[in-house]
Amino acid sequence: MGQATNARELGAKTSLWDKTVNMLTGSRRGKELWQRPTGICVDENGVLGLTDTGTGRVMLYDPFSRKFTSWHSINKQPFQLPVAIALHGNCVFVADSARGEVIAFNRRGRHVFTIADPLLRPTGLALLGDRLIVSDALHHQLFSFNLEGILLDTVGARGSTAGTFNFPTHLASNGHDRLYVNDAMNFRIQVLDENLKAITHFGKVGQASGQFSRPKGVATDTDGHIYVADALFDNVQIFDTNGRFLMHWGEAGQKVGKFWMPAGIAIDRQNCIYVADTYNQRIQMFKYREPTGP
Repeated sequence: MGQATNARELGAKTSLWDKTVNMLTGSRRGKELWQRPTGICVDENGVLGLTDTGTGRVMLYDPFSRKFTSWHSINKQPFQLPVAIALHGNCVFVADSARGEVIAFNRRGRHVFTIADPLLRPTGLALLGDRLIVSDALHHQLFSFNLEGILLDTVGARGSTAGTFNFPTHLASNGHDRLYVNDAMNFRIQVLDENLKAITHFGKVGQASGQFSRPKGVATDTDGHIYVADALFDNVQIFDTNGRFLMHWGEAGQKVGKFWMPAGIAIDRQNCIYVADTYNQRIQMFKYREPTGP
């Protein structure tokens, strides 16, 4: 378990270029404090992607090379409210809800394409096979695009029945045949199959364990457990593959292991859990330990 309030605390090293920029400008790149870390993801190689809505930055951190990269704009267009991020190969996808766009660029910062129409307020991103799934809170729908940004399918409408949504936000995927949707104002997590058909859902509004107040980020570990961050409970709840509540951890506070309106959550292949502890202005890191039996 640990925390980081900037890239240097994650372990990023300062490049010669950054040292030169720091000397010329007086800045301390890599040491800037995060203001509102919000969206978070991790790719198959353990590279961490992060968005900060407070500074309008998008960041990548490779824990193996300790390389840290940050962008305020792509193609001379500044980020306004980058809320979600997804990584695929050399491509970075960012949902900017204020711009109403998903921006795709490579890891050198070169613009690849931008998805605007038909999006209004993109809020979540997930990769499902060779498709990019985008949740749109104002459309109350999910949009499926290929990895070149071409619209393939539109799913859902506003409602509370299976397969409909009420302000969907964060998304997570097991990569191939399950999509997990934070159906925020229905206070539930919907589980969809590879064809984006609703399979089941769990959760409801309330104060008890297994219920939600302001659900945010969702993620899964290698055992299929489903993790949901709740910004008003200031905790993370864990459910089994059938949506049965297992446990939670966290409470309101500033010490390590406590939260202040957590948002995004991501889990790598080694079951290291990253939580964007938004109003504590930090990323917290935890480790899932498999049960050892009786």
